[in-house]
Amino acid sequence: VAVYLSADRPAAVRQAAEDGRRIALLDDGMQHRRIIRRLEIVTLPAVRPFANRRLLPRGPLREPPAAIAGADLVVLAYATARPTRPGEREEQEEEIRRLAAGASILRWRGALRLCAAEAPPGAPLPAAAPLRVGALSGIGRPESFRASLEEAGCEVVWEAAFPDHHRFRPRDLRRVAARARSEPVDVVVTTQKDAVRLPGVAAIGPVPLAVARLELLWESEEAERALRVRLRALVER
Repeated sequence: VAVYLSADRPAAVRQAAEDGRRIALLDDGMQHRRIIRRLEIVTLPAVRPFANRRLLPRGPLREPPAAIAGADLVVLAYATARPTRPGEREEQEEEIRRLAAGASILRWRGALRLCAAEAPPGAPLPAAAPLRVGALSGIGRPESFRASLEEAGCEVVWEAAFPDHHRFRPRDLRRVAARARSEPVDVVVTTQKDAVRLPGVAAIGPVPLAVARLELLWESEEAERALRVRLRALVER
């Protein structure tokens, strides 16, 4: 696997081809119209997949829901094993099949595991439940992080939510450490995305830092097999 970084996605794909790479895997690839996709996988949250259905800045969407019309696979992701209300699955599938006719619909669920920050990839923390935690994040939907922690059995005492992609500075951590002293918790928990922006940090003030690792589990063996079949056909072609 080679990683290409470029503000010009098509140029990066061309360079990969010149280097002998056979497949380019793009994150956030739908918006790059100059790149012809042989396989398009759309991942949506299983709960309110299109949120308020509005585009930026009035909502979270970059394109209207109808933009998934060209999807080959739609993966509905449950943050954790959150139960759905009666009939919700059927409503979701009906709308997605209407928007992306012919796409296969797969589902996965997340299993949250808290790992010690100082031992990557992280040893699981002792299962002392319920853990009283402070939630530290710099992501687009901090409320989903809190919900995942609560569904995993944690008691979220407070949240320190920074803007998405926030580059943490020492003064930010000092503020969080002060919060941990004034409102004691067992551990401060951050996301995997944020952990890489906290290099070498094993504790926040008086308490240890943990990383919430989200392990994705296919809802069924058939779902995983369906994805592998599509990928294998792409490789062979």
